[in-house]
Amino acid sequence: MAAAFFFQISPILTVRRPYPAVWLSEEQLDRHAHKLASTPTYLIRQIVVLLKLVGGLFWGQSNEVRTFLTLPSYPADPGSRRTEKRVVPLLPAHREPVPLLVQIGRREEERGRDGERDHKHAVDVESV
Repeated sequence: MAAAFFFQISPILTVRRPYPAVWLSEEQLDRHAHKLASTPTYLIRQIVVLLKLVGGLFWGQSNEVRTFLTLPSYPADPGSRRTEKRVVPLLPAHREPVPLLVQIGRREEERGRDGERDHKHAVDVESV
């Protein structure tokens, strides 16, 4: 809950807007989240990780979201834990790239986010 509260009150630090993140435009919200996630301050990056973890749990299991991204639905939850001695893992079926996810990836590349972290704050292991 504290992580969500921090995310809501911190736009004044990232996009210089003195109001909660819920009132930001889509572009401002994207810049706000990206700046928080790429800050050199470890504690702030971990707050973003907590938000992404919880959001991903709900987002990834949603049948509506999975249908929108043309991903198969998860099977029904059995409602109990498995107690067999050996649990056979469910092997995922072969899938082709999902056009919508490719489009999202290309949009991130256009914004200069190619998946490579900004390494200006990283420690050079060779020099240590």
